[in-house]
Amino acid sequence: MSFEIHPDIHAGGVETIPYLESLGYSNVGRLYEGIRQHAQEVGITIGPVPRKYNTHLSLLLAEYAKEQEKVREYNQAVFRAFWTDGRDLSDPAVLEQIMTVIGLDFTAAMIGVKSGEYDRRFEEEKALARQLRIRSVPAFIFDDKYLISGAQPVEVFRRVLREIASSIAVSGPPSLTDS
Repeated sequence: MSFEIHPDIHAGGVETIPYLESLGYSNVGRLYEGIRQHAQEVGITIGPVPRKYNTHLSLLLAEYAKEQEKVREYNQAVFRAFWTDGRDLSDPAVLEQIMTVIGLDFTAAMIGVKSGEYDRRFEEEKALARQLRIRSVPAFIFDDKYLISGAQPVEVFRRVLREIASSIAVSGPPSLTDS
């Protein structure tokens, strides 16, 4: 599911720390250092993030990647471009390069963007996110009723999984005849 975090950011982006401070966040530099350290622990390189960008076009292009069954490759390449390389994800030239490297046709994707089809799909996903009360990323939904929203410690996941396991132990797994 796509989720647009900062749709208000203009083309060219904004400086990360002042922008997030304007939204009420404090200790942004320390927050990003913590993110970098946690990422490094699991083998992910997070570079400096001096600017935040509007990612709307990149999210629309993900719809094309889904159609081509390359959404995983696309998402990984976009993640790396921003978080590791600090590239501007609002720049169509950057997105075209990303798509070309993973074997996607940027021109064909832009036909879907210009037709409005990908905007329609994206609006449906945003409506579903609102319905599910998703307000931050990442978001994980378990058993169609447990939402873990935002970056959470492993213990939060363990607690939810234990609760699900105990409810299954009490009521038993659903039978094949239940529908």
